[in-house]
Amino acid sequence: MKIFAILALVASPIMALAQQRPAYVADFNGYFLTISLSTLDKVADFEPADVKAAEVCETVGKAAELQSREKVSEHRFMLFYVCL
Repeated sequence: MKIFAILALVASPIMALAQQRPAYVADFNGYFLTISLSTLDKVADFEPADVKAAEVCETVGKAAELQSREKVSEHRFMLFYVCL
């Protein structure tokens, strides 16, 4: 029984980290960019998505401008950017 308790204590932080994904590009066509962001924080930090959008839009010589933000589930957001 003690082994199960120890495994549960060790596995729970690892499982929490496994569920949290950084911002990643869901769709990009050179003009429009959709980024998916997963977070376990109570207040979401959108800076990683902004940084990723800036990096991606720079590949086509443009700057990213946030157009909309949508909460897909409790811990997941989709952000829509335009590359200008």
